[in-house]
Amino acid sequence: MTLRNWLYRSRALPLGLTYLLVVETAAAPLFGQVPVPSALVINVRGIGLKHTIGHPKPAEFGATVTDENGKPVEGAIVTFQLPEKGPGGTFTDNQLIQRVSTSQTGEALVNDFHPNDSPGDFQIKVTALYKDRQGNVKEGGPNQIAQTSVLAVRGLKLVILKGNKARNDVRTGVGTQPGVQVLDNEGLAVQDAKITFTVPEAGPGGIFRNGKSVLEVKTDRKGEASGEGFRPVRPCGTLNIKVAAQLAHLTAGGTIEQENQGCGGFPKWVIVLIAGGAGGGVYMATRGKGTTIQNGPPQPPVTIQPGSPVFGPPR
Repeated sequence: MTLRNWLYRSRALPLGLTYLLVVETAAAPLFGQVPVPSALVINVRGIGLKHTIGHPKPAEFGATVTDENGKPVEGAIVTFQLPEKGPGGTFTDNQLIQRVSTSQTGEALVNDFHPNDSPGDFQIKVTALYKDRQGNVKEGGPNQIAQTSVLAVRGLKLVILKGNKARNDVRTGVGTQPGVQVLDNEGLAVQDAKITFTVPEAGPGGIFRNGKSVLEVKTDRKGEASGEGFRPVRPCGTLNIKVAAQLAHLTAGGTIEQENQGCGGFPKWVIVLIAGGAGGGVYMATRGKGTTIQNGPPQPPVTIQPGSPVFGPPR
């Protein structure tokens, strides 16, 4: 039973006054409206985290947003901002900024951070913004999360996984994409190493998915990377794809040798078809009835007339 029905049935107040009471009561914080905090307080977590470049491990950090009385604020937007240069990293899709909405406990967590290849200390800037239904806005921060990155790799080794000695068909544009793996000096896979595939601009060549002869990618958790979308182009001949790996100041390199084929003449099946068609034509011509094949000008017909034979001495 609603408050208005109860008041009406009890006849405690006139009906008109009952409506006024219900309207005023609905707008009061006593009946469920969330009060706007007079201030936002940000408590960060993850200070002092150490990230290992080359062998990153899952790391979670974030912030808790409360009001001035320590009560969690739900629905606040927390912004985490990484430095543009130097030590740091990226969030999802290589972004430097990530926004997270706080939960019922006022928490906003980040678990998809990837450190870059620059070792050293860095600061993550944290701010919070809360806007209620009436459009009132409260801001909190900025605050800082101090973290650091260290290089855990002493050397790089480049291993060619696929594409070496492959044969590409320039007629169809079908080629074998190159693939490599990067390992450290202990044989462990190196993640987030930068791989650069470079195809010569002159001579036998090709292009990658970006439409260019150079493609930059990063290695995954297995330390692997590939030149996706590779397509061979003319002329034909030996194609040498240069591969360079880099992590911080460490580098490694190699070459993937391929062969571009199919530039000149017709494919073998076309040649066989043409030869077979020509041979069949000659055969049909020689087997046709009433058909004479002769070389040179036509000869006059030979006429044989009856008469007495003539005999002479032997010659």
